[in-house]
Amino acid sequence: MNLKKRKVIVFKIFVSVLIAIITFLGCSTKENDYVQTLKVDENLKDTLRVILHEGQLKSEKTGYELNTSPQYYRVNWVIKNSTSSDLESLIQSENGMLKAIGFKGLYRRQEKNWYNHLINIMSDTTSYLYYKEGSLGETMKVSEFCLRKVIHYEILDSSSPVINSEQRKEINDLIVRYNLKVRIRE
Repeated sequence: MNLKKRKVIVFKIFVSVLIAIITFLGCSTKENDYVQTLKVDENLKDTLRVILHEGQLKSEKTGYELNTSPQYYRVNWVIKNSTSSDLESLIQSENGMLKAIGFKGLYRRQEKNWYNHLINIMSDTTSYLYYKEGSLGETMKVSEFCLRKVIHYEILDSSSPVINSEQRKEINDLIVRYNLKVRIRE
């Protein structure tokens, strides 16, 4: 093999390795850059990075032995240590898990605007998350998570003070319109 062909081969290998390194570094910092752009308290950002790295939300008890997962504690810590504006910033984010955490916090605190955020989340048909409960997990829309796992819409009856009859009708209409996997309650 002549010297010119060797240089070309070495150059191609060098460029391939360089592209792989740049791609790896770009992918590994993307998640961190995204969290850095959120308009939330700096103290929350490290925990949010860990939550996103795990890639799923979990119920209190998970696995065959039904142990409480660290992820469950992380989410509750974020909710407890967030201001209302932090939670609203999470709802406005592009990530489905962060939207769900933001809504869960607003609902738990019974903030007066939680219902408006629920209606906005229900119209978002592109945000998904993976939720693990017990030893089973499923991918679901953020709106399905908020209805089924946060406000427990499927078991609320008509006498519930959480949702009035007009709100129930609006939610039912949106469930049908967006074909959500949530049982309608009259």
